[in-house]
Amino acid sequence: MRCEDARPLLLKGQHAEAEAHLESCEICFGWLEAHDPIVAVLQAARPTLSPVPASVASTVLARWQPHRVSLGMGIAAAIALSVLGLGLSALSILAAPALAASFLASVSDLAAIVQAVAAGLLAVPRALLFDQPLGLAAFTAATVAACALWARLYQQSQLPRRTVS
Repeated sequence: MRCEDARPLLLKGQHAEAEAHLESCEICFGWLEAHDPIVAVLQAARPTLSPVPASVASTVLARWQPHRVSLGMGIAAAIALSVLGLGLSALSILAAPALAASFLASVSDLAAIVQAVAAGLLAVPRALLFDQPLGLAAFTAATVAACALWARLYQQSQLPRRTVS
């Protein structure tokens, strides 16, 4: 579509071919922006630019006071919260020992499940590698060869190197 054909269609409203032409033609885009009444309304509604007073940054920085906690205060707070947590744990164990025992039993069951899953997942690589020494040797040789290749490529590259001073 030519520019002369697309411009009247663009002013009338949505037209697929004219919009496709508009996406690729910067001249028509500029023309449409200059002749579109909505652009003029938006530009008229735009607030005027006002300069920022020079004292704003210094005033903000003067009023801003960072809240810093000293290292000793942080350590004291951590110790106090730890003692509070231990006290609450001891109190709950003394108040309901059966509940604590059931919780520990469920944690023990969960640990046994995790251990069984991990043993099952590790059984496959163990069987593939440790039960076949030639396979393990081949993987080891391939790893050493890959590392040697990367070291050789690094030596040949023109990358800047750090020097220890």
